[in-house]
Amino acid sequence: MNILFKKIKLFNKEVSVITIIWFALALIAALVEVLRHTYNNYLIFEGEFWHLWQQKNLYADYPDEYFDSNHYGPIFGVLIAPFAILPTGVGALIWSVLQAWLLFYAIKKLPVSERNQFVILAISLIEMMTNAHNLEFNSIVTAWLILAFVLVEKEKDFWATLFIAAGFLVKL
Repeated sequence: MNILFKKIKLFNKEVSVITIIWFALALIAALVEVLRHTYNNYLIFEGEFWHLWQQKNLYADYPDEYFDSNHYGPIFGVLIAPFAILPTGVGALIWSVLQAWLLFYAIKKLPVSERNQFVILAISLIEMMTNAHNLEFNSIVTAWLILAFVLVEKEKDFWATLFIAAGFLVKL
């Protein structure tokens, strides 16, 4: 277990082994799905942006584009926009790695010791991988909840509430 907490030099900066594992696994998981073209969730997300842009019904079925249906609010179309305008594989890959980074960032902001942050990262690794493989939105929702807690602890209630409201408006 102590090997996870060990720091190694990478690009002239000390980085923990758990950090390297975290991002390598997120990248590999997303890359596998992109290469297999098994990213239906991302197609729904991408579709939401384009349907919002074209002022189409966000909640109608679009079987020619993806299977399943959209369950996200219109704010999500704006959030996914920078990724949706990219080629699908590239957007999906960046989307997945960004989510892993945001969850990592939120956990690192928790007011606990670095060792406890690493323990939380290790425990969260499987869920982050599930999210990365399925190209879901859950890691961002989790990160926003953690950041809301961190901001409440810092008495920045407006920003904390913003993260909670954003999560609510996106994940209807």
